[in-house]
Amino acid sequence: MNKIRYSIFADQDLFVAQTHGNISFDDLYQHVLILMGDKEFKAGINALYDFSTITDFTGNLAKLEALAAGMSSEDVIVKKAKTAILLPNEFAPNIHGVMEQYMAMTASSQIDYRIFTLAEFK
Repeated sequence: MNKIRYSIFADQDLFVAQTHGNISFDDLYQHVLILMGDKEFKAGINALYDFSTITDFTGNLAKLEALAAGMSSEDVIVKKAKTAILLPNEFAPNIHGVMEQYMAMTASSQIDYRIFTLAEFK
């Protein structure tokens, strides 16, 4: 079972995903595979990732790079979408820094990623 739980709200063209504690790059990668295989998932759906209670990212950075490459590929992401990523308020390089790296790696993606802290989101 993947550590990232999600719900798809097809009528709102949105899915919401949430996790807490330590999360690995493999967890992220596997989540995307499971999500994109869900019969309710469709290209162009918008997303909200609630990572406001994660404490660390772990694992091999190559897995995050592979995920970013897939999310930047027009063969994988065939329609524009928006994704908000909610992070903890307190800056932590292992969390905020990793997500900034991911944003840089996916700059050419059709997904418009935005990072928010919980304070900014309210």
